Amino acid sequence: MRRLVSAVVVVGVAASVVLTAVPVVAQGAPAGVPDREVVTPVSGDPALGDDIEKTYVQLHYPSPYSTMAHPEQCDWISYYRYRAKTGPAGTADADAVLTMQPGLYSGAANLDAQAPQVVRKAAAQGKFVEYIALDRRANCAEDRTGWDAAAKAGDYHVAGDYYFRGSTIDGKQYHYETPTDLSYIGEYGLALALDDWRAVIEHLLPTIW
Repeated sequence: MRRLVSAVVVVGVAASVVLTAVPVVAQGAPAGVPDREVVTPVSGDPALGDDIEKTYVQLHYPSPYSTMAHPEQCDWISYYRYRAKTGPAGTADADAVLTMQPGLYSGAANLDAQAPQVVRKAAAQGKFVEYIALDRRANCAEDRTGWDAAAKAGDYHVAGDYYFRGSTIDGKQYHYETPTDLSYIGEYGLALALDDWRAVIEHLLPTIW
């Protein structure tokens, strides 16, 4: 198949579109590679229907720019991968790959409404497109314990009790983090965002480059 790699980065409210035939690398960035991959199937989203497969992918790739102590989960890049179940299993065999990253105050899940539609509409035209929604590295600081438990229980009060009333979930209690606690996030700038983006593209399409 003829392959086209389409990459989109959204930072804040500004967006840019790049059709790329070479990796995206921040100037002077050490072009490392992830050493581990963890893939988790995602189900239960009605938007996926019976035709779209969604997986949560984590790549172990500690930031080459990090000098401060930080949580272990911040050593991972994470993204959602959406593909048509009738399409090729390998990303490199897709007709096109769209990579996107939400801007400030957003996470990869914010693209859940758009991603299945893009993949589905392309498939209806005989094209198999993969949609990759990257999390920003700073999202590793989130504690989603309460939200995930609330979604599982179908009751938003579960999240409220966890985050604001000191309740515990599976033995874990929410800890409010101060700006000092989160100072390591100051090292997660544009250079790392571009290097993470490059690492994901090269991981998905290792034979293209």
